[in-house]
Amino acid sequence: MTQKKTASEEFDTDDRFNPNAQIVGKEFFLKECLKELQNLTSYQVSCWFPNYSITASGAVHQGEEWEDFLHERIPNRNPVVHSIQIHEVENGKIVFDDGGSEEAKNEPPERLITLANLFSSLYQAKLNSDLYRDWLYKLDNLLKSMSDGIVLLNLQRNVIHQNDAFVQFIKTYNDGKMIINENQLIKMFIQINELESVDIEEFAAQNEASIRIKAQLPGKIRYFEIKKFAVYENSEPLGNVYSIRDITKEYEVDQIKSNLISIASHEFKTPLTNIRGSVETLLRGAANKWDESFSHDLLLGIHEDVLHLQELIDVWMDVKKIETGTLLLHQDFFPLFQLIKGTLNQLPEKVVSQGEIVFNYDTMSNFPLLYGDEARVRQVLINLIINGLTYNDAKEKKIVVNIYHDDQFIYIEVTDNGIGISEKYQKKIFERFYRADISAARKSGGSGLGLSISEGLIREHGGEIYVKSQLNEGSTFTVKLPIIHVP
Repeated sequence: MTQKKTASEEFDTDDRFNPNAQIVGKEFFLKECLKELQNLTSYQVSCWFPNYSITASGAVHQGEEWEDFLHERIPNRNPVVHSIQIHEVENGKIVFDDGGSEEAKNEPPERLITLANLFSSLYQAKLNSDLYRDWLYKLDNLLKSMSDGIVLLNLQRNVIHQNDAFVQFIKTYNDGKMIINENQLIKMFIQINELESVDIEEFAAQNEASIRIKAQLPGKIRYFEIKKFAVYENSEPLGNVYSIRDITKEYEVDQIKSNLISIASHEFKTPLTNIRGSVETLLRGAANKWDESFSHDLLLGIHEDVLHLQELIDVWMDVKKIETGTLLLHQDFFPLFQLIKGTLNQLPEKVVSQGEIVFNYDTMSNFPLLYGDEARVRQVLINLIINGLTYNDAKEKKIVVNIYHDDQFIYIEVTDNGIGISEKYQKKIFERFYRADISAARKSGGSGLGLSISEGLIREHGGEIYVKSQLNEGSTFTVKLPIIHVP
């Protein structure tokens, strides 16, 4: 049974990249040429090259010097020798030996010159053919190795080549139907694109242009950049090339940058405006002699706004630390009631006053100690509680916190009676800057980083955080942390 070669073995043994195999190919070609020349003349014809030589009998000899070749291989000491010219440079020699034949001696010299030139032309054509074949092979491998989809079109706008990445693209987005011309290519782009602002037909009418399209599969949205450019040779058009690049990650980064600028400008502008207004009022107080209690209220307002700015800066720093893996956790064993008490004490009064907060926790139960950074876990719980009250349109807002455990994990559930989260948004809410496109979210403000940071903090503890929710019926966020036994 023949064993199939791997892709790497195919590459390693391909004759087109094997110098020895190329020599054999040339030798075979030159032998055939010499045979044909023998039929056109009475001379015995041989050829010599710096690396090898071929005699009239078809014997091949490697690495002989020119003088040694003449002495060892040519019986006649006065053969007719002509240069083998490749691009007007001597590449070897062709030797005509009359072998003592009177008939050969009677052939006109011009005939031998013609045969020598013919041999040089055939050999040059062979070298050019090998060079072109190798260039095509390397180009094909280059296109195959590219992650971008590449399609080559001739002047008749028919597809003459497509790489593996493009084949995979049409398998995914064109039901595997092959594309044979530009019209079908453009039709496919139009069918899969979901960005109404993109005019694909106008793009196709240009010689060089680029567009971005949005394509959707079940549960997955991808963004692609399509480029078109013309190919020329000596100012003469040869055809067009289309390239297709998946830019989903770049697009998401651009969106994050845009959201960052928008959110930062909004979140920083409000407290800074308040601080500026309060400070200017206090400065005018020197002349107006403001009441002491009024000045004190302004200072308290400035203090709150400064704390808010500090919180925003801390948020950005937490994101950076989590992403770079430089977040330092101060971990130790602590009881759950301590975590709960600390969470209640740190909730802002304006948050507590928005609704009822209930902890279902049996102080008599034998709960294991929690191992982690208490302040960071408390930060997560505070964020979940604040979200549950903020994204909540109920007349009587309520948060219920349940805590339980099994043999391996401690579970902390934060349940609200708020607006809920539709299924399509539930995986996305933990992404940076993501907020569901709903009115309550737009009114609430915030950085859009709270849940992303919460997920990162719990992940640093070796746990996970997830949500179960139904639209208009509230949500339950579950923090799952591993039990680490006290040594």
